[in-house]
Amino acid sequence: MDRRVQHRGLYLRLHVRAAAQESDLRLKDDKMPQVLKSFRGLYSNQLISMVERCLRLNSLERPQTVFAVQKELLNNVPDRPEFSFAERTGARIRHLQERVTRFMKEHNITWF
Repeated sequence: MDRRVQHRGLYLRLHVRAAAQESDLRLKDDKMPQVLKSFRGLYSNQLISMVERCLRLNSLERPQTVFAVQKELLNNVPDRPEFSFAERTGARIRHLQERVTRFMKEHNITWF
């Protein structure tokens, strides 16, 4: 899969899945680590750690320019996939289970 498509996919999933929290609310109850944890196995550890750095509350700990982010993305592309097909499939199944469970909980849906 093209890395640019993968990065856009992660952005869209983050954006749609978890609405941005106000920074003062993130100081009290930050939901982003939980959201990013659910992407482990779907995306490379380097990509997830870069997204974590971009979302840090302290602005001095975040990349200071778009060029710095772009440079890191281009320089840290692995030569081969970080996860096997079986690992990626398992991660996708777990991710889907989490989403279905959360949806059912939010909408008060129970099994028979």
